[in-house]
Amino acid sequence: MLNIIGYEFNQLDKDTIKMIFKHAGMDEKELHLIDLKHEDPDLDSIDATFAVGKVAIRMVVRGLVKSGKIGQSAFVGNDMYNKESKFLFINVGVNISEIMTSQENKDFVWEKVQSMVKYYKDIFPYKQIAELDTAIVEQDIDNQDVPIVTSDDNATYSVSEILQSLYDRVNIADPGLTKSLSKYEKFILRTTTGELSVYPTNRIPVDEEGFFISLKDLVVLLKFSVIINTECITLSKENAHINN
Repeated sequence: MLNIIGYEFNQLDKDTIKMIFKHAGMDEKELHLIDLKHEDPDLDSIDATFAVGKVAIRMVVRGLVKSGKIGQSAFVGNDMYNKESKFLFINVGVNISEIMTSQENKDFVWEKVQSMVKYYKDIFPYKQIAELDTAIVEQDIDNQDVPIVTSDDNATYSVSEILQSLYDRVNIADPGLTKSLSKYEKFILRTTTGELSVYPTNRIPVDEEGFFISLKDLVVLLKFSVIINTECITLSKENAHINN
């Protein structure tokens, strides 16, 4: 298993990091998330570790040193890779919630995730990993198994696709996001289902013809979708509901 270890993961953190690894070509079945706030794993038995956040990194390194798996002098903040001893340790010194706050963080984490997947496949080959080319990896892998339904009155959107499109366009960690966006009438999220117009305020034109939602309502829907672990949101011209 590829162990993603952090401290105090919330559900959105888990969904975000899993989505990033799936985009890098990793089978979700091979991903094992460990929250050190609530779990006390035997680190000596873990061979492949992707540590996220400074708190988790310190705890993992302390455990590995204590077990004798690595020496204190061997770790100076660098990643470790040893094919012969089947040991892989990659660390990312930012929390998952910080990944989308800047392009620098996005690029940094993406490079780390790609390295983790590459080395993991090299050390621990397994049949379930599909060799995805770049074009396929850039697609939302979840949507290959999720039926997307559209009609004149209804449209079903993948939750993970909306999240990814939202991450690509706005800094959702910005506490002043709503105020910053209020100067714009709307912004558009593009998905395989089609375009979704998002209005930063509740001032939505009565002649809006496409599918639309206010930013406040979208955030509420996404949070609830993450909590109940659903895959799709269906929007209609009159209301919206969530599908499993």
